[in-house]
Amino acid sequence: MAFMKNFPSQSTPFFWVIFTNYLIASGPDASEQEKRVHGLLAYRMLEKAAADVPQLGKKEADSSKVLRNVDDIYLLLLVYEAQGKYTEALKVLDNPRTGIFSAIGNSSWELRLKKLGLLELDGDWQLVFNYCIQLLSSPILLLNGQEGYHKGLREVQDQWVIWEAAIRATATDSR
Repeated sequence: MAFMKNFPSQSTPFFWVIFTNYLIASGPDASEQEKRVHGLLAYRMLEKAAADVPQLGKKEADSSKVLRNVDDIYLLLLVYEAQGKYTEALKVLDNPRTGIFSAIGNSSWELRLKKLGLLELDGDWQLVFNYCIQLLSSPILLLNGQEGYHKGLREVQDQWVIWEAAIRATATDSR
C-alpha cells in the first residue's frame, strides 16, 4: 500500500496490489482466512475500479484507480471468477463502459473467450449455446466491424473451444 501512496498518479502499483492479493488468495498454501481476506480485498478494489470507469466523453476522476485496458478487465474477471461471482463478471462484460465492445474492451478476442467460459461456469446452457452460435456466425462481431475480411472468420470457426462449448451446452441442456 505504501507503494501506491508513493506513486499516486500511476496505475501500475494499484493493479500490482490487486494482483498480489489475487495470487495470495489463489495460492495452494493459502489458509481459508487468507483466501477469504485477500480474495475479498482484490474483489472490492476491482469492483470500485470498474464502477469508476467514466462514461464515454466524461473526464476521469482518478485515472490511476480505474480500469484502463483489456488487461485490467481480464484481471477483474479472474478475481470475480475466483470469488464465484460469475453473474457479476458477465455484467461487467456486457456493460457499455467496461465490456467487450467498450473503448477499453476494444472488441478483444480474449474477453469473448473468457465470456464463454464464464457463461459455462454460470450454468445457463441455453445462453452458452446461443453465444457459441453468435461467435461462429457473425463476422461483424468477430472482426471489429471489418465485414469483408473472410480469413479471420475461418480462423474463428476453427476455434475448437467454441465448438466444444456448443457441444457441451447441447449435451448438458438436453438432460
